[in-house]
Amino acid sequence: MSGKSTWTKKMQTWQIVCPDDIRTAMGHEFYGPIEPLVWAITETQVRASLIRDRKVLVDATNITKNERRKWKRVAEEFSVPVRAFVFHTPITICMYRARVDERQHMIPVIERMAKKYEAITEDEAFKLTYMEHNTGWF
Repeated sequence: MSGKSTWTKKMQTWQIVCPDDIRTAMGHEFYGPIEPLVWAITETQVRASLIRDRKVLVDATNITKNERRKWKRVAEEFSVPVRAFVFHTPITICMYRARVDERQHMIPVIERMAKKYEAITEDEAFKLTYMEHNTGWF
């Protein structure tokens, strides 16, 4: 709902790994008991792409420092720089898009994620942080 998946289409030379696509392949949008498998497959795909010397973009929210720490460790393991692409999309726009897309069931998820969000701090030491101010309604 933030626009990140739409934005990733611009990154044509990168290998995009998207947990939402993995969930769809498993036949659901979100199902708690399967989430550990979703993330194990996500990490496996990232590692496989890095082994092939591909640039990888993890199309996921990664809203907490702990979630980002995992990807930073993987990047360090492969001696590749890690970047964060940050989308500042107001919660009202995310909820509007959920309604327009007839995905109202995602509104409580959006609200929960907004409360959980931890901004990137300097101690995370990303090589580049791209700030996208995504305020468009469509």
